[in-house]
Amino acid sequence: MSIADYLEPFSPDCNISIVGPFHPDPFIADEPVIFVDRGTCARRNNEGLSVGDGDSFPGKLDITLNPDKDFSDLAFVLDAIPRQYSTVTLIGFLGGRRDHEYFNLGAAQRFLKNRDEPARICFDDAIF
Repeated sequence: MSIADYLEPFSPDCNISIVGPFHPDPFIADEPVIFVDRGTCARRNNEGLSVGDGDSFPGKLDITLNPDKDFSDLAFVLDAIPRQYSTVTLIGFLGGRRDHEYFNLGAAQRFLKNRDEPARICFDDAIF
């Protein structure tokens, strides 16, 4: 299943939650929700879709990326979101290594820049 296939049944005006490694515990979100690598630890009852290269999550992911790549797992997810979806909340992508934060901010900026219509990305309001 691709990210586009997973999102297809959801309304284009829905909010897509993307969960990263610094998610709050317990984590609760309505679908659609995409878990990125170690963010998959927050997954309950097979909800959502998990994506990553497996470098920080030892289990099975729905979409496994090649670890030998020149883009982040988050960048892959944001680039794969079809254009009709314009509202994204990033949960658990602030904190940890500063260089990873910069990559995440850059991926968010690229998502917004590449949209034809206005789009919005929100980061969670706390750094864990």
